[in-house]
Amino acid sequence: VWGLYVGGREEREMDAGGHHHMQAGPPGGADITVLAEPMAPAYDEAFHAAGPAMVDPMAEEKFQPQQPQQRGGDQRKSTKNLTALGKKGLLEEFKKRREIPFWISAHFERLRNREIVFIVDDSGSMGCSIDDFSIPREDAKRIMQATGLQVIRRWDELKYYLEYVLELAVCFDEDGLDLIGLNRPAKKSVNNLQGLTDFFQKEPEGTTPLYTVLEAVLKEHVPGTKKVIIIATDGVPNDRSLADFRNLVRRRAGKSAAETPIVFMICTDNDSDVDYLDGLDRAPWVGVVDDYRTEKEQIKDRDRRRQYSPGAHVCNILMNWVPELDRMDESKCCVLL
Repeated sequence: VWGLYVGGREEREMDAGGHHHMQAGPPGGADITVLAEPMAPAYDEAFHAAGPAMVDPMAEEKFQPQQPQQRGGDQRKSTKNLTALGKKGLLEEFKKRREIPFWISAHFERLRNREIVFIVDDSGSMGCSIDDFSIPREDAKRIMQATGLQVIRRWDELKYYLEYVLELAVCFDEDGLDLIGLNRPAKKSVNNLQGLTDFFQKEPEGTTPLYTVLEAVLKEHVPGTKKVIIIATDGVPNDRSLADFRNLVRRRAGKSAAETPIVFMICTDNDSDVDYLDGLDRAPWVGVVDDYRTEKEQIKDRDRRRQYSPGAHVCNILMNWVPELDRMDESKCCVLL
């Protein structure tokens, strides 16, 4: 997808190898040169032929992606060199395009200056099919054609979600996301689609050492800095007892917990796989987010339930640790600060 440069200019020229060189910068400012890579592998093409969407297929509530400019294929521009004005423009564009309701966007400042860390469950079970997936049928067909499978896997849907999470994340953290797998090397500072695709290139396999990986992330935290930790998983940790894992999450207290909030992103349509998370979302600075349709159905306030767009769901994944959003499934929720 294209990154936006607000209030600037842009020039392109193609070299002999077919790459596009882009000059972009603010009026009167220094130029920024970006090399746009050629089209990604076929698996990536399938996701973007009509654009990803996180949506209830029964409701046909389309989540339309930002359309790339059709000049020489899929151009990807890093947001790393954008000014504060450029990032603000990206965020405003995201809010409009994704139809983010005010009661969610009012909390966007909570993400500013926070490192965004995704702990990705890449165990073998993530290769299982998911019957009740939230990808529109047409996009699902393209994904299955690219993978050569007749099913949508948990792994496929997670990548699909993360593409839009990345779009929002780079508006706040110019380094993008840190992706930490349970069974593969971490990939830090992912701020473009190619980096995300590279991380997902290897198929899921292995065990679920959630306790060990989360403990390591928490130990690396520098007091006085801020991050948000999202744990995308479809099952239970098998490197320690469930009681030990719950205690690891809960024992973060006071300032430390506020600096390292945790959101669990459920990656399965089988609730019994993740019922050990029951009750954890009542702990301070902890949230649990289900799929789009389930989250929307659980919102008690009728007006807010109607306003809960797929784009709002993306924001919820990053911010469900905010008390006002964590309480959306209660009778009184989302009181603005």
